[in-house]
Formats: sequence, C-alpha cells, structure tokens
Amino acid sequence: MSRYKFIHTGDLHLGCGLKTSGLPESVREDLRVDVWKALDVIINYCRDKKTDFLFIAGDLFEHDLFKMSDLKMLASYFNSLKDTKIFVSPGNHDALGGLMSYTAVDWPENTYIFSGEKIEEVKVDDWLSVWGYGWNGEYLKELHPLIGAMPDVFRTNVLILHGDAIDSESPYLPVKNDLEYLNKFDYVAMGHIHKPIQQSHKIKYSGSPLSLSFKDEGKRGVIKGDLAKGEVTTEFLPLEFRQFHVESIEIQPEEDYVQICDKIKKLSVNKNRDLFRITLTGIINADVDLDMVRQGVTDSFYHVEIIDSSIKDYDLESLYAQNENNIIGRFIKEMALLDLNDITNRQALYHGLEALLQERQP
Repeated sequence: MSRYKFIHTGDLHLGCGLKTSGLPESVREDLRVDVWKALDVIINYCRDKKTDFLFIAGDLFEHDLFKMSDLKMLASYFNSLKDTKIFVSPGNHDALGGLMSYTAVDWPENTYIFSGEKIEEVKVDDWLSVWGYGWNGEYLKELHPLIGAMPDVFRTNVLILHGDAIDSESPYLPVKNDLEYLNKFDYVAMGHIHKPIQQSHKIKYSGSPLSLSFKDEGKRGVIKGDLAKGEVTTEFLPLEFRQFHVESIEIQPEEDYVQICDKIKKLSVNKNRDLFRITLTGIINADVDLDMVRQGVTDSFYHVEIIDSSIKDYDLESLYAQNENNIIGRFIKEMALLDLNDITNRQALYHGLEALLQERQP
C-alpha cells in the first residue's frame, strides 16, 4: 500500500476516579462516563473512515482503578476494528508493571502493545516502520538507556512515545534534550501532556481527547494523519465533549444583585454540558450577598464555581468617623486627596482598607 491513514491519541485515563478534583460526585460520574464515550467516538471514527492505524501514546487507563471487566471491554473495542492496526505505548498510568496490566488479557491480532526493554521496531511493510516503548513503572528519568537500534533513513519511521518534551527536569521521561534522536523519525506521536501541542513539525502531542479538569481549558481531540513514503501530514481533529472554562468578571460598586447575576449568566454556553470557574474581581456593593448570587446563577450552568476576589464597597464617611484618630482614618484622609472616580485610585483605597481592617481583627 502506498498511503495509510492514522489517528494519534492518548491520555484517555479510562477508569479515572477524579477524587481529587473537588467536583461534585454527580459531575465526576458524568466525566467518567464521558471518557468511555470518547473511546467509543475514536473507535467509530476509525471504523467509519477505514483508518489503517490507531496510535495510542500511553495513559490509556488508570492501572490502580481499572477492573478486569474494564480491560476485557477495552479489548472488545479493539477487536471491533477489523481493518485497523492498533499500536499502544503504555505510559506511567497504564504501565506494564501496574496493578492492572495489559498482560492480564489476550489482545486481538490487530493490537500490538510495546513491551520491550528498549524502543522497538515493528516493520509494517517494505517502507513503513512503527516504533514504541512501554513503561514498566511510575517514573523514567532519561531516554538514552531505552535507545537501541536506529531508524533506517530509507524507511518511513513513526515513533509512539509517552514522555515530557517540555520540562527537561521531569521525572516522566524528559526528552527535551533528545530532539536530535527524535528528529530521526518522520513522525513522533507523543503522550503525557494533556494539551495538544506541536513541539515541531515532526513531534506532536495529541493531548487528551477530552477535558477532565479546569487545568484542561480549550479544545481537545485527536490528531488524524496520512502516511506516505517519506511524507507525513497531520491535522488536529477536535472532539465535541464538555469543556472547562476559567473566566473572570470585574464588578462595579453600582451594580446590584440582579445586574451581577445577569453579568455572570452571559458567560454561559452549552449550559447542559460545560463547566465554569468564574472569578469576581473589582469592587462590589456591600449589600450584595454573594451566596445568593451563587444560588441565583446555578440554573444557568451545568456546573459553576464562583470565586470571590472582589473588594467590598465601604461606606467611607462612616468608616472615617469611626477611625478618625487612627491609621485607618489617616489613610482614608490621605486617599481622599486623590481622584476617587479613577478606578485605579479607588481600588488602591479599598485594597488598603481591606489590609488595615484585617490587621485590626483579633
């Protein structure tokens, strides 16, 4: 065959518990289901598009949370792809030496799990080789001991690897200083970083196919590509799953409860699906109850967290009268000489008052 189609993915984290996420249990359960749905979407895409290869760059599942029934279900998904060859390079979360390992079940003939002591080569035909390496434990400090044979420059070579090309001090197989070796390949399908990143025209992270936390902002998906002799082309393919949004809103002191709620609600998109973390900044009317604001906007979102970083709008005349003869009163008097209609001056006044009043508390 002169040309092949492939999908590059990784970091699905099937079976993830999300217990440290701080999200409600109902949301965590929806996300756990979404992970399997993402796998289903990828498998169906490969089948519908008659994709030749599925490259999985590690952390396909959580070894300490995955059950035998989950592993068998994963194998059945792979078995359904009769016309697709699947290559898996296990990572630190689905390591070969994990509590639940790839070795626990028999995989269909179309599935190859890299398990050699060094980066190994699989010759697909007379011009294409797929290389990979499977982790055995939680940490890998360097790439050099894993390098065996070098890729033949007269073949088209794809490497599937789970590691960190961003941080040279990472305990998760840092490869930032090994670019000379990586660039010997025509395409390097990386896993570990959840954000889609093009490290170079050859070295790419597909990122996780869906977001699982507020650290995973932005579109998520897979990389689809074409392989020809001496030529690799790729394109990012976004998948439509829940997104996490981190937003901020500046509050003005003249805005009341309804106006603040309306301002927050305007951020809502995909209200039955997406998750929001919204930080309130600026100066807020002292009479506005933020707990009531939280209740007032809940129905406009699937999930919303309101973080209060605003400053209360103080009654300056009353506060000055109560503190005329101390540092708080002197601070108010000095700041009153400035133009308090200027938002910067006003914020400086309120930040200062906030600090002084907190110091006065027993």
